[in-house]
Amino acid sequence: MNNRQRAVLLAAVVFVTIMLLFPPWYTIGGKDDDRTFYRGYHFLNAPPGGASRIDYPRYLSAIALACFVAALAFLELQNRSGRAR
Repeated sequence: MNNRQRAVLLAAVVFVTIMLLFPPWYTIGGKDDDRTFYRGYHFLNAPPGGASRIDYPRYLSAIALACFVAALAFLELQNRSGRAR
């Protein structure tokens, strides 16, 4: 593993950790209202007021995308014979 790959790996770990600590939240409307209201990103132990829930599809897809992009960058920065970086 070269220095560029280490930097990508470190940045990805920091970014995903922050994403894990601040999930997206949503609220479902009142008794007769089943609309979904996006509440934004808040700290995991301090959800927004009301009956808020974590929006897991949005949460996990963002984390998966960040991991995928980091993996692509990590592989792209790999030393290959005959190719200078």
